[in-house]
Amino acid sequence: RGVRVSHEAGGQVELSFPCQATVVGIERDVELALARLRDLDRAAGIGFLAAGLDPLHDAAAVGLQLTSPRYVSMNRHFDAFGPAGREMMRLTASLQICVDLLPGPAGLEQWRLAHLAGPALASVFANSPGAPPGRASAASPRLGVWLAVDGSRTGFDSRHVTRPSAAEGYVAFAAAAMVIPRGGRGDGFPPRQRSFAEWCGEGADRPDDGDLTHHLSTLFPPVRAPGRLPRDPPSGRARTPAARGRARRHLDVAAGPPLPSRDARAARRRDELGSWWTRTAVEGIRAPASRCALARCSSWPSRAWAGTAADPCRRTPARGRRRS
Repeated sequence: RGVRVSHEAGGQVELSFPCQATVVGIERDVELALARLRDLDRAAGIGFLAAGLDPLHDAAAVGLQLTSPRYVSMNRHFDAFGPAGREMMRLTASLQICVDLLPGPAGLEQWRLAHLAGPALASVFANSPGAPPGRASAASPRLGVWLAVDGSRTGFDSRHVTRPSAAEGYVAFAAAAMVIPRGGRGDGFPPRQRSFAEWCGEGADRPDDGDLTHHLSTLFPPVRAPGRLPRDPPSGRARTPAARGRARRHLDVAAGPPLPSRDARAARRRDELGSWWTRTAVEGIRAPASRCALARCSSWPSRAWAGTAADPCRRTPARGRRRS
């Protein structure tokens, strides 16, 4: 009911849910939609793998399933950075949690804390059972793929949170990102890699409003201006708040009290945020900064779990399978 079904570039099923006022409402919508989708696909002999990264195929085997000018152009652009772009487009999946931004200073603090909490949340909710063929395994293979994609538009190095003004930082990030031409611009455009700011400064054929809208839609930082925080899809029936909002629509989702700033001391220096993301991809929940942030969060259950078999920091991968 009200759920839009579409596909990503590698054929991944994409479900976009309407806004809900509560986590309970979102969870109900997600479970009903997934149950219905499984029933339909089971009848067609299709099964689902709840994972953030396809461990069974490589990008070449999957192929580009959507051949619109947008995806062909993205595919060509990412090829300049290596195989990670094709893997990201064709093999990865995530949850994107959309939240309303609070007005005034509270919203700026919300934006800042979302970035500081991102690596810790990525380590907790990671669900990638293994790396695709030909890529070295890691604690969070999906995040590892994303870290290897065009850094000018993924922003894992915290380039857009290093300025005092959040708006100024995001504008600077968008301006410095490399241009991916939109459909209608021709196969030869642009003749070289250049940032959006460089394109705006050129005398001829400057970008128009359509080019700007397209450019903003191809930025994929961990926390995005429309309010999305991508995480690996949960396995099984994990009771995890989940929602996928339409572009520029915000979901009123509360996954618990925000991480207090005093509880993010390990990432307080913003120039260290990029290395935290990298360590999270390799070490997952065992990354010291992630363990520190989670242990200090008064609302996180790890205090009650400390020293027990349920402690997420003590989880041991099953034999023959790397847990992420």
